[in-house]
Amino acid sequence: MIKSFLVYLVAFALLFVVSFFVHTAILNGGDYELRFDILPLYWFFSIISLILCGLFKVFSNIKKTAEQLGFIYLFTLVVKIAFFVIFFNNSILKLPNLTKTESLNLLIPFFVFLILEIYFITRLLGERNTNSINKKK
Repeated sequence: MIKSFLVYLVAFALLFVVSFFVHTAILNGGDYELRFDILPLYWFFSIISLILCGLFKVFSNIKKTAEQLGFIYLFTLVVKIAFFVIFFNNSILKLPNLTKTESLNLLIPFFVFLILEIYFITRLLGERNTNSINKKK
Protein backbone atom coordinates (compact mmCIF):
# COMPACT_ATOMS: atom_id res chain seq x y z
CA MET A 1 0.00 0.00 0.00
CA ILE A 2 2.90 2.37 0.70
CA LYS A 3 4.11 1.79 -2.86
CA SER A 4 0.71 2.95 -4.13
CA PHE A 5 0.88 6.11 -2.03
CA LEU A 6 4.35 6.87 -3.39
CA VAL A 7 3.13 6.32 -6.96
CA TYR A 8 0.24 8.71 -6.31
CA LEU A 9 2.55 11.30 -4.77
CA VAL A 10 5.06 11.18 -7.62
CA ALA A 11 2.36 11.22 -10.29
CA PHE A 12 0.51 14.18 -8.80
CA ALA A 13 3.74 16.09 -8.12
CA LEU A 14 4.92 15.53 -11.69
CA LEU A 15 1.56 16.52 -13.11
CA PHE A 16 1.54 19.61 -10.89
CA VAL A 17 4.94 20.80 -12.09
CA VAL A 18 4.41 20.07 -15.77
CA SER A 19 0.85 21.37 -16.06
CA PHE A 20 1.49 24.49 -13.98
CA PHE A 21 4.51 25.53 -16.02
CA VAL A 22 2.80 24.76 -19.34
CA HIS A 23 -0.28 26.69 -18.21
CA THR A 24 1.85 29.63 -17.06
CA ALA A 25 3.84 29.62 -20.31
CA ILE A 26 0.65 29.69 -22.36
CA LEU A 27 -0.76 32.54 -20.29
CA ASN A 28 2.46 34.55 -20.59
CA GLY A 29 2.91 33.79 -24.28
CA GLY A 30 -0.65 34.75 -25.14
CA ASP A 31 -0.51 37.89 -23.05
CA TYR A 32 -3.63 36.93 -21.08
CA GLU A 33 -4.43 38.84 -17.93
CA LEU A 34 -6.08 37.13 -15.00
CA ARG A 35 -7.24 38.90 -11.88
CA PHE A 36 -6.16 35.95 -9.76
CA ASP A 37 -3.12 33.72 -9.35
CA ILE A 38 -3.44 30.16 -10.69
CA LEU A 39 -0.86 28.66 -8.31
CA PRO A 40 -3.32 28.28 -5.37
CA LEU A 41 -5.72 26.51 -7.74
CA TYR A 42 -3.04 24.01 -8.68
CA TRP A 43 -2.11 23.47 -5.03
CA PHE A 44 -5.73 22.95 -4.02
CA PHE A 45 -6.70 20.52 -6.77
CA SER A 46 -3.47 18.52 -6.61
CA ILE A 47 -3.63 18.08 -2.84
CA ILE A 48 -7.34 17.26 -2.71
CA SER A 49 -7.01 14.75 -5.57
CA LEU A 50 -3.98 13.14 -3.92
CA ILE A 51 -5.88 12.84 -0.63
CA LEU A 52 -8.89 11.30 -2.39
CA CYS A 53 -6.76 8.71 -4.16
CA GLY A 54 -5.08 7.80 -0.88
CA LEU A 55 -8.42 7.51 0.90
CA PHE A 56 -9.81 5.33 -1.85
CA LYS A 57 -6.80 3.03 -1.60
CA VAL A 58 -7.54 2.65 2.11
CA PHE A 59 -11.30 2.24 1.53
CA SER A 60 -10.67 -0.44 -1.10
CA ASN A 61 -9.10 -2.61 1.60
CA ILE A 62 -12.13 -2.33 3.88
CA LYS A 63 -14.73 -4.90 2.90
CA LYS A 64 -17.71 -2.80 3.96
CA THR A 65 -16.73 0.26 1.89
CA ALA A 66 -15.00 -1.52 -1.01
CA GLU A 67 -18.31 -2.51 -2.57
CA GLN A 68 -19.56 1.09 -2.53
CA LEU A 69 -16.48 2.90 -3.89
CA GLY A 70 -18.20 4.08 -7.06
CA PHE A 71 -21.00 5.76 -5.13
CA ILE A 72 -18.58 7.19 -2.61
CA TYR A 73 -16.55 8.69 -5.46
CA LEU A 74 -19.59 10.53 -6.82
CA PHE A 75 -20.15 12.03 -3.38
CA THR A 76 -16.50 13.13 -3.15
CA LEU A 77 -16.84 15.15 -6.37
CA VAL A 78 -19.58 17.20 -4.73
CA VAL A 79 -17.46 17.58 -1.59
CA LYS A 80 -14.47 18.70 -3.67
CA ILE A 81 -16.53 21.41 -5.36
CA ALA A 82 -17.94 22.50 -1.98
CA PHE A 83 -14.42 22.82 -0.54
CA PHE A 84 -13.38 24.80 -3.61
CA VAL A 85 -16.24 27.23 -3.05
CA ILE A 86 -15.36 27.55 0.65
CA PHE A 87 -11.64 28.15 0.05
CA PHE A 88 -11.91 30.43 -2.97
CA ASN A 89 -15.18 32.23 -2.30
CA ASN A 90 -13.62 35.48 -1.08
CA SER A 91 -10.62 35.52 -3.39
CA ILE A 92 -11.87 34.39 -6.80
CA LEU A 93 -15.56 33.65 -6.84
CA LYS A 94 -16.54 37.13 -5.65
CA LEU A 95 -14.71 38.85 -8.50
CA PRO A 96 -17.26 40.80 -10.52
CA ASN A 97 -17.95 39.48 -14.01
CA LEU A 98 -15.42 36.71 -14.55
CA THR A 99 -14.37 36.70 -18.19
CA LYS A 100 -14.52 33.53 -20.28
CA THR A 101 -10.73 33.35 -20.14
CA GLU A 102 -10.77 33.57 -16.35
CA SER A 103 -13.54 30.97 -16.09
CA LEU A 104 -11.63 28.60 -18.35
CA ASN A 105 -8.47 29.08 -16.31
CA LEU A 106 -10.42 28.15 -13.18
CA LEU A 107 -11.50 24.88 -14.78
CA ILE A 108 -8.18 23.82 -16.32
CA PRO A 109 -6.51 22.74 -13.03
CA PHE A 110 -9.73 21.02 -11.95
CA PHE A 111 -9.89 18.87 -15.07
CA VAL A 112 -6.13 18.24 -15.24
CA PHE A 113 -6.10 16.64 -11.80
CA LEU A 114 -9.53 15.07 -12.24
CA ILE A 115 -8.19 13.06 -15.19
CA LEU A 116 -5.35 11.58 -13.14
CA GLU A 117 -7.65 11.04 -10.17
CA ILE A 118 -10.15 9.15 -12.35
CA TYR A 119 -7.33 7.07 -13.82
CA PHE A 120 -6.17 5.92 -10.39
CA ILE A 121 -9.70 5.36 -9.05
CA THR A 122 -10.77 3.31 -12.09
CA ARG A 123 -7.59 1.23 -11.80
CA LEU A 124 -8.40 0.66 -8.16
CA LEU A 125 -12.00 -0.31 -8.98
CA GLY A 126 -10.76 -2.60 -11.75
CA GLU A 127 -8.34 -4.33 -9.38
CA ARG A 128 -11.11 -4.70 -6.85
CA ASN A 129 -13.47 -6.24 -9.42
CA THR A 130 -10.77 -8.59 -10.69
CA ASN A 131 -10.02 -9.73 -7.15
CA SER A 132 -13.70 -10.32 -6.36
CA ILE A 133 -14.18 -12.30 -9.60
CA ASN A 134 -11.14 -14.45 -8.84
CA LYS A 135 -12.44 -15.14 -5.32
CA LYS A 136 -15.79 -16.33 -6.72
CA LYS A 137 -14.10 -18.89 -8.99
